[in-house]
Amino acid sequence: MIFAVAPPVVTASDVSIEAVEDHDPEVVLTFLSHSFPLPRPPAYEHNTQPLSFDDERILTLANGSVRILNPTRADSGEYTLTVVNELGNASASIALTILCETLTLLNS
Repeated sequence: MIFAVAPPVVTASDVSIEAVEDHDPEVVLTFLSHSFPLPRPPAYEHNTQPLSFDDERILTLANGSVRILNPTRADSGEYTLTVVNELGNASASIALTILCETLTLLNS
């Protein structure tokens, strides 16, 4: 069996996502990554700070995506996934905007 070695590649399904506070039950930030050899554990950031998974509302999915349950305006910002292996590193980001439901209704 032959394996092709390559630096990691990370893609994001969207450049930006909008959701409405108290209206959207969840937001999924879809990141996909692949590399061989397998990468070290991925690093997630929110606004350049390590993303805390202490909050039960924020989860990583098996495919590397991030699910945020009951998003609030405090969840707005840039989310970045960085993957590193022996051959290099790669990152992708998604900008998340959580809108206030009242402002959304006024603008309709």
